[in-house]
Amino acid sequence: MISPIFIGSGLRTKILEALARGIPIISTSIEKNLITSLMDGHDIYITDSLNSFLVKTIKLLKDASSRKSISQNAKQQFNNHLEYNLLIQSRIDCYN
Repeated sequence: MISPIFIGSGLRTKILEALARGIPIISTSIEKNLITSLMDGHDIYITDSLNSFLVKTIKLLKDASSRKSISQNAKQQFNNHLEYNLLIQSRIDCYN
């Protein structure tokens, strides 16, 4: 999934859904700042330039090994740190 977000705030649900499904993501540092546990090149590709978006998109399309690795790591990242139940519980804990 390509998510070229250059302005805005708040967590995008599409990013969480893509992580949960193991869909490789190419996004900007804005997303990285919202989900600090994400690591560029490990479970997401982070870039802020058009040229780098193109390079990383082509890499994912051509390199099955990178695609598989990013996909598996993204899903593991979601399951370990971002699962919906964990997010809901952390919000409940804030109010208790």
